[in-house]
Amino acid sequence: MGNGNVLCVFADPESVTWNQEIATQTKNKDLGWPDNVRDDGDIDIKVGLSAYYNGSPGVEMGSFEQIYEDSLGNEVTIEYNECSMVDMFGRLGAHAGRGTPEYCEIDTALHPDRSYTIVLDTWSLPLDDYKLDYGFVVVDLGTSGTCDTFIEQMAQSGTEDNQSECVLPAETTAEGYDVFETLYCKELQSHWCACADDPNEDNKSCKKLDDDGDISVNLGEAPTADIDGTSIALETLPQCGEFDPDAFRTDDEVTEEEEG
Repeated sequence: MGNGNVLCVFADPESVTWNQEIATQTKNKDLGWPDNVRDDGDIDIKVGLSAYYNGSPGVEMGSFEQIYEDSLGNEVTIEYNECSMVDMFGRLGAHAGRGTPEYCEIDTALHPDRSYTIVLDTWSLPLDDYKLDYGFVVVDLGTSGTCDTFIEQMAQSGTEDNQSECVLPAETTAEGYDVFETLYCKELQSHWCACADDPNEDNKSCKKLDDDGDISVNLGEAPTADIDGTSIALETLPQCGEFDPDAFRTDDEVTEEEEG
């Protein structure tokens, strides 16, 4: 129901996605281990006045498109979806993509006390189990707030690039997800995967984990890691992809090849 304020509609599918860095120079080691693309889902948001929605909630998915007939008898399709997102080039009609939170602002000032419908369109399901959990919230931002401000205030951690993933933690009970989301918000997900694959004192990724103030790595016959006071097994989680050593080279390897 519209209340005259700006509302932030926010949906976070269960998994996180990142690219694998394969450059030989100026690499980002936080992206050194590949993402498991089979555990990512995608949810698209559409919002509009209920009067314009042509679907039947709980029965049939619809849209906010309506047909208008002009004075010449031509039928023109008008889109009443108010959840507008822009792409990197500033063009309307974008969506966040797989494994990525999606959000938009809805200004209800022109339609107070009118019913709105929110549509969560499951664009794709995770290929590993075809099950997509998600977190969802609608936030009253007052008369002039923004989703970006809400995200900045609510994100438990994370940099500017991944802050939105840290707003609704543990949106699923999938194996290893709560731990992995914590690591992702610290930009340590790749280092966890690399250390768990080869846990030893010479592994730079293990040292990277241990350097974090909230994580303590304990190497031995049964390696563990203490995260925020909780001890868990240091093992490769389902969110880690399969590492291809030929796709990523360390600085030392690149230097040796150049010298050779």
